[in-house]
Amino acid sequence: IITLRGDIARKLDDETLVFVHGHEVGHALAHKPLEERLPYQVLRELNTDSCPSEWHERRARLARVVMLLREITADRFGMVAVGQLEAALRVNLVSVTGLATDALPVSEAAYLKQVRAAVARFRQRGDTSEEWSHPEAHLRAYASWRFSQSDLFRELTGRGPGTCTIAEANAQVAELLVSEPDGSSFRRMAQAAGFVKPKERRIAAVGDQ
Repeated sequence: IITLRGDIARKLDDETLVFVHGHEVGHALAHKPLEERLPYQVLRELNTDSCPSEWHERRARLARVVMLLREITADRFGMVAVGQLEAALRVNLVSVTGLATDALPVSEAAYLKQVRAAVARFRQRGDTSEEWSHPEAHLRAYASWRFSQSDLFRELTGRGPGTCTIAEANAQVAELLVSEPDGSSFRRMAQAAGFVKPKERRIAAVGDQ
């Protein structure tokens, strides 16, 4: 059972409702099977602002990135469910503005242009995400856009240009979340979040049978 809290359901149109439900189903498929396992429980316990001082900083960083990648993975399920990028962008805008989809102040195209400009400045500064559970709005929207450009999105939905590989899209998202995304530590984080699986080109894999 998927329960939408507050007045979010009244703010969404049909396509964005499909996206939100797909997002939550994605969590169930990719992440729910892991939640009873001890390592995953440890990561969840680390995902707090009051991280115990005895934990090493690297473990805290691992927990943070796993949680961020969980949301990006679930967004991908939502995009596959609805078959488009635009619904994901509208949900992002609803979350940021608090407005209903029919009252949003900018189009999806205009918002995406702003997102890409913001990410370009983000990269120039050498920044990475500072959030703990959900990525910053512009990073989340950018991750959705890169997925929509990938060969995997086109393979799964028949839509999108397929102008980059899913590996390339993953790498571009990874560099916005961690300072050294190419190391084995990042790959372990990504696998724990359902973001990638060894030797498979999948939208999400951990716990997805």
